[in-house]
Amino acid sequence: MEQGSGRLALIIMARLIENIISVLLLLILVFGCVTASQPADKEKQSCPQFWYEENNVRHAGGYPPDFHEMFLKPEKWENLRKIIDVYYIRGNTLKNIIRKYGEDFIRDHFVKVLNKDKINIAIDNLSQWENNIRILRKYNANVTHIALQSILSKYSINRRKYAGFESDQEIQKRMKLAVEQVVEIKKAYPDIQVGIIDAMPTKRREYKKPYSMVVSELKKKGYPLDFIHLDCPMDECESGRFSWEGAKEVENFVRLKLGLDFGFICSSSIGGGMKSDREFYKNVMKIPEKYILDRGQPDHIIIMSWFPHPAMALPDNAPEGEFPMTKTALHLFEKFKSVLKK
Repeated sequence: MEQGSGRLALIIMARLIENIISVLLLLILVFGCVTASQPADKEKQSCPQFWYEENNVRHAGGYPPDFHEMFLKPEKWENLRKIIDVYYIRGNTLKNIIRKYGEDFIRDHFVKVLNKDKINIAIDNLSQWENNIRILRKYNANVTHIALQSILSKYSINRRKYAGFESDQEIQKRMKLAVEQVVEIKKAYPDIQVGIIDAMPTKRREYKKPYSMVVSELKKKGYPLDFIHLDCPMDECESGRFSWEGAKEVENFVRLKLGLDFGFICSSSIGGGMKSDREFYKNVMKIPEKYILDRGQPDHIIIMSWFPHPAMALPDNAPEGEFPMTKTALHLFEKFKSVLKK
């Protein structure tokens, strides 16, 4: 009897051990897959986000004439919304839209349309940023990013002289202001990623030291910078004033040296946005192969215009020969996806 009980105990113990091993193997498989699915580093990240921003049609705080229609008739750009991750909107544009159309429009149309397609919102520049975020979040908008627009590269603090001719003292002032503003935003909204839009490299100015100093100072304060978006109309690279290789160098420095997300702004100035909708389209459609092949792969791919063209936003399926902003963005992002697969 004792011998039979011993055998039974051994059988039970063996089965228990077998079950434990099965559970451990399952856990290893599950966690192994989760770990494998995460990019080990920024060099291996393979799926950039697509960001879309309306054209301000060459006016501070401006927006295209059919902006209101975009959110009253969202079917006119539903193809684009299926592919974009983030809707970028200038802070002063958002302020003007709220002022003109009211919070009802923000609640019932603007936020509703973007939320339906799970599109995040990024605010470009700090015009009334606290009020803008408060209103958007009151209606459950998913505000995920804020960018300090051209804080290092556009104008001096006193607005009296162009950035390209500023002294080291002026650059130090702007770096200090950038740090202060990032800290202020992150203290108020710790869940929002904060970065900068910058054109120092495009203007052929030394950028590595200012970037490094801003990043270092923010890390010391416990409010790290999250991303840098390079303001680089493709005309600058094509003309020889800058280069595609130079843009790639900026990307490598931002992603690999500083450890930040890097965004490339797709636009065309003198040869596109200042000429016509068609020329803007033709030029930005060159960017995927010019920039990506054998060169870069940014974390964020952004389309913007701050020129007279494209003059309209809708529709994203415009007929041949018409090139509104949503159609151009849709075709651009589809081409990026195709090029990235090669």
